[in-house]
Amino acid sequence: MVEKTIENDNNERACDSVIVDKECEENNEEDEIDRETRDLNDNFSVSIDMFDPGRWKNIDNKLRNLLVEKGPIRESDLNFPKDENSRYFSTSYYTRKQSNGEKHDRIWLTYSKDFDKVYCFCFKLFSTKSNVTQLDNEGTKDWKNLGKKLKSHETSNKHIMNMSTWVY
Repeated sequence: MVEKTIENDNNERACDSVIVDKECEENNEEDEIDRETRDLNDNFSVSIDMFDPGRWKNIDNKLRNLLVEKGPIRESDLNFPKDENSRYFSTSYYTRKQSNGEKHDRIWLTYSKDFDKVYCFCFKLFSTKSNVTQLDNEGTKDWKNLGKKLKSHETSNKHIMNMSTWVY
């Protein structure tokens, strides 16, 4: 519980304090995030998904903060389009399989359904320089070599630095 002072219509203190449920304050914060989302969505065309990483060109602090708060959006029920070689993105790429059998979620990997490309969420938001794996600003749809690109990208120093900026 949190103690708050309130005022009546005449700007006089109605009482010394009122106990306010902390959960209510958290709901207000979530409502504020939802309002910001609606406000930002209003600035985009109705047909454009603001959470599609392919659409993030010039990210200001307000949008960056909202995207960090919401996190990467994953749609696993999509029928991913095939390229000219009948290759396509698979949700299995969201999981990294290590040699000892352990599996780790690639929380940073995000797919653009508008551009049929994958991006590194934290690189897209925090990196100012291009990366050789093209998972930042350009994205990639090289499905044949995606496994190698992901492994190379996620072990790079630049990725680790951007992950720490995002997560911590």
